[in-house]
Amino acid sequence: MPRTPPTPPVTHYWHNWTDGRGLSHLTRCALSNFELQGLSQPAAPEWANRQAAGTASIITVVQPSAWKGVWHQESKVY
Repeated sequence: MPRTPPTPPVTHYWHNWTDGRGLSHLTRCALSNFELQGLSQPAAPEWANRQAAGTASIITVVQPSAWKGVWHQESKVY
């Protein structure tokens, strides 16, 4: 029997923005478009969402249930 591929997660965040009158608002937004990929070997694959490149690189990661990983220092953090 073929395995059903895992369903990508959807997570939420609060977007804080200001309108033309200077009033602040909070809008609950969904973050989706996650791809299952190995980010650091020998850790198991995890769900990653890479935002569009700009001044900073932003990756949001969600570990699957029972995910196994190892601690490592991020070499790209200055």
